[in-house]
This record gives sequence, C-alpha cells and structure tokens, in this order.
Amino acid sequence: RQSQTLFFFQVGHEEFQIPFGEIIYFEGAGRKIVLHTLSESIEFYGKLNETWNQLNHELFTRSHASFLVNMEYIRTIRQNELLVFNNISIPVSKRYRGQVKWDHMLFVERRNGTV
Repeated sequence: RQSQTLFFFQVGHEEFQIPFGEIIYFEGAGRKIVLHTLSESIEFYGKLNETWNQLNHELFTRSHASFLVNMEYIRTIRQNELLVFNNISIPVSKRYRGQVKWDHMLFVERRNGTV
C-alpha cells in the first residue's frame, strides 16, 4: 500500500523515517519544515519543494505555498481552508484551490475503486 511508503529526513546528524500514512501535513516555516504526525510535530531543515518531490502525489496534495497535506486526513474542503484530523485548519490559497479539489476527487475515486 502507498501509505506504507516511508518519508526520510534528517534532524542534525540523525536520520529518521516515518510512514506516509502517519503524516498529516508538512508546514514550511522559513528554512525549516514542520512535519505534523498523529502524535508529534518534528522540525527539520529543508525546502518544501524538495519535500514535495519525495512524496507520493496520489496521497499528498499542495494546498498552499507553505502546506503539503495528506489527503487521507482531509475531513472538509472549504473555499479557503481544509479541515484535517482533530479539526486542524490548513489554509488553501487561490492558486492551489482547483488542484486540491481535483487531487482529492481522484484520491476518493481511487479509494472507492472507481478509477
């Protein structure tokens, strides 16, 4: 399954790996990225575009210049925000609005076996 695939990252000299399925979203914050999981938030140095290139695009969507979201955790899609696990609000910028809706529709269709 795709959600079993691992995301690799480094904090200082330590290397970590986290299954995609445990990641709710990534948040770009300057030169750092905050990885939000079900149980913790981890900061590491990196560029959001490089992180995006490591992700499975059937599972993750980009909602904003600073946010990459795991579609498994999207509960509600609104005009300017996504509500994810625990009603966390993630911004959706105008630039990515159409893409988020399209990506999520395909995600749901794949999940339901209609694609």
